Amino acid sequence: MCGIAGIHALRGSIDGSIAQESLQAMLSAMRHRGPDGQGWYQSGATWLGHVRLAILDIDGGTQPMWNEDETVVVTYNGEQYGFEALRKELTRRHRFRTRTDTEVLVHLYEDVKESLPNHLNGMYAFALLDRTQNTLLIAVDPMGIKPLYYYQGANVFVFASELRALLKGLEALSLPQTFDLATCSSFLSQGWVQAPLTPVVGVRKLCPGESFLIKGQSITRRTRRLTPETASPQSEIEHLDETLRTVVRDQMIADVDVGLLLSGGIDSSILASIACAVGFEIKTFSVEFSGHTREVKDANESDFANIVARHLHTKHYTARVDAYTLLADLDSAFVAMDEPISDPAILPLLRVARFAKTEVKACLTGDGADELFGGYWRHVLFDIKQSYQQLPRPLRQLLDRTSRLSRYSSALGRLQSAYSLVADPDYISGPFSWHYAGWLNNPIPGIVCSEASEWLEHDLYGQLAGQMLPKTDRITMFCGLEARVPFLDDRVVRFAMRLPKKQKVRGLQSKVILRELLARYVPPQISRRSKHGFRVPLSNWFRHELRSEVKERLLGGLVIPDAIISRSAVERLISLHLDGGQEHSNRIWALLVLNSWIAQSKLP
Repeated sequence: MCGIAGIHALRGSIDGSIAQESLQAMLSAMRHRGPDGQGWYQSGATWLGHVRLAILDIDGGTQPMWNEDETVVVTYNGEQYGFEALRKELTRRHRFRTRTDTEVLVHLYEDVKESLPNHLNGMYAFALLDRTQNTLLIAVDPMGIKPLYYYQGANVFVFASELRALLKGLEALSLPQTFDLATCSSFLSQGWVQAPLTPVVGVRKLCPGESFLIKGQSITRRTRRLTPETASPQSEIEHLDETLRTVVRDQMIADVDVGLLLSGGIDSSILASIACAVGFEIKTFSVEFSGHTREVKDANESDFANIVARHLHTKHYTARVDAYTLLADLDSAFVAMDEPISDPAILPLLRVARFAKTEVKACLTGDGADELFGGYWRHVLFDIKQSYQQLPRPLRQLLDRTSRLSRYSSALGRLQSAYSLVADPDYISGPFSWHYAGWLNNPIPGIVCSEASEWLEHDLYGQLAGQMLPKTDRITMFCGLEARVPFLDDRVVRFAMRLPKKQKVRGLQSKVILRELLARYVPPQISRRSKHGFRVPLSNWFRHELRSEVKERLLGGLVIPDAIISRSAVERLISLHLDGGQEHSNRIWALLVLNSWIAQSKLP
């Protein structure tokens, strides 16, 4: 797992010393992604750079990496699963110098050229230079697990694994940028920035499955999408069990220790169970929130994680978190995010990732299972939503007025979210969506998802790619820890794509098939528990332990422009929450995130 960067002249040439300064600035800015090594390569008007977190072939896997005659060169961030079979086939025609999956990309490209992404299964972002064809191929995986940001100017194409790194490179090239007001407003509405947009004017990020083939001034764009697998002769649950066993075996391959982030929920518990069932002795890591309030107790999952760990006999570690721990980590978390992400789970994730890094170098996570297998309330309530829309308008208006009472309590706020899912045909679950859009000066409209068949695409390429995966990637890589996501292996995704809705949601029961599978491995109190989510008890912490911090950062140090939200609106929103009159912790968190990002970026 690594960070990549590069500079490529679209026409003319680049001053070598300036290009090297720009490349070095990008690599230095993301050294946390690759603390084990750094390298660069230059050919003509192309410069490729790499920082390495060594997972496979510790001594021999340095990058950039090239083929036998140095005509194909790659800088690569990611992991290929099941690459040994590809390697075995390729050894019939090519000579390997390392044991890495990176070298598989080099030699596979020699055989299949620009169709390379179609032959890969894994998480990746790479740039591959073909010196004989004078082309540069860049691509990211179909789920968008690994990031790649880019700037396309009149004469130059610049890319990097992180936004902060790209901005450093552009600064060295005397290509200053400004932040994008409309995109920042969009962030507050939905809680993330949707690719290809970024909060910076002129800077973009590759969408999931996107690739660019650059030749001269011509850029050919393609998008790879996975398709449903063909039906299996096995029962659905047997096929899923067998598939996950194969996937977990593949994703445990490493020359370093691989652990697992264990919440005690359905998804991570399945992965832990299967890892143990196929013969791995793993270390598991979870978070426990300290405190005695109802909100803290509701957020805690550590008891369930402990039950799973004891049942499976894993070596289990618990990172304990309270308000003061989060306060100590706040600035580091804001830096680690790289671009705004409105999910307070980054705070405990940062703590547990740092903790895990002391024991292992890579971890499995349960990301993606909710989106693939119907784990959210929006999936469970979809049929109810369709029925609600048929009610007479006066009755819907009455229900709407009643639902607004829930803003006075964080517990009732969850009922408000459920109601919003049902009542708003354009619903998005962002901090300033639904009733709260009026706080913004230019709110962004929602995304219509009118058919059950639209769930998967909407979820995979919306919130998962926009918020969940960037959160996991940025926070874990900031700690020098690789996060692997077995549920987003191509084989699992293609299975979920063809799985009937009744196998995912049945009545008010979510993730039906995953619960049935988990019941084979753990006690019923785990497999039958309701959806929990990775909550952070911010509501009371903002009113008490973190009260002065909120005031200092958002009242004393507000830098969000009035064009997005007025200062008076921020002051009133904070006052309503801190005085206990209304529940606005998610909106306060989103404002803290955006305010910090604008202050750190120092963009005009």
